[in-house]
Amino acid sequence: MGLAAPEQATSEDVVAVSGTAWLSVAKASPAGTVVLRAQDRDAYGDAEDKTLILVDDAPLRRTLEIFAIKEDQPDFGVHPSAVVDSSASLGRDVCIGPFVQVGPGASLGDGVVLESGSRVGARARIGARTRLRSHAILGRDCELGEDGTLHEHAVVGGEGFGFDYAPGQPAHRLPHLGAVCIGDRFELGVQSCVDRGLLTNTTIGHDVKIDNLCQVGHNAKVGDRVRMSGMSGVAGSSVLEDDVVLAGAAIVKDHVTVHQGATIGMDSCVISDVPAGEVWSGSPARPHRQFLRSVAFINRLAKSKPGHSS
Repeated sequence: MGLAAPEQATSEDVVAVSGTAWLSVAKASPAGTVVLRAQDRDAYGDAEDKTLILVDDAPLRRTLEIFAIKEDQPDFGVHPSAVVDSSASLGRDVCIGPFVQVGPGASLGDGVVLESGSRVGARARIGARTRLRSHAILGRDCELGEDGTLHEHAVVGGEGFGFDYAPGQPAHRLPHLGAVCIGDRFELGVQSCVDRGLLTNTTIGHDVKIDNLCQVGHNAKVGDRVRMSGMSGVAGSSVLEDDVVLAGAAIVKDHVTVHQGATIGMDSCVISDVPAGEVWSGSPARPHRQFLRSVAFINRLAKSKPGHSS
């Protein structure tokens, strides 16, 4: 017995569906057990030969949590190969794995886990129960909230992309004096980076979920509950207000504000402020309906050219 996708399930399996759109798919599935919201029970109809399990909300998430493979909890304490500065502060039940480095004055909250090869810079602070996966890096003076995850090879607090340019002269890197502050319950995906600020801190709010291969530039401000899909990026000094969504490979240029609840479509490039709650797409990004009209116009124009064949 296991959790399966509806189209791949057998009579021994469980499927879980969220929302009415998937009810017919679950009903047609060979699965012997269906987990669904109590409010969707009537819409599902006759249970036939299936066992129905009703939950208040989030049936897929709740079922996944039951069937998820439980990770081995590392042993509490400090691995012999780890290098922990004597001035660092360690909370209760901290786990520090092989070849980890913890710098001077760093502070680790209760239950923090540092997996093999991860690094915590001088005076950095990590909230309770946050986990740094293998080879993740937290730079000097940076701060992570509670119950977060910094995934493999992610970097928080690297130097921002700031240089002093003069015509015909070599570029000189500008020392970045700021740090990075990230709130509680964050996730920063594999090989994603958040750069430290030049003079002020780069900040990220609570409950922010950032996918793999993403970039947040120096001095950027990211609000609460923001979601950034893979390969999306936020340039320096730009602002993402609360509940903003960036689809895959969406880019926001520097000194631009995406206001609360706005959504930026896949592969879009934002070069001007986006009003609250709107959906923008394209490059350059504009309101989604306007983008669709422009695409339709270009298609009609192409078909009208002599020699065109569809």
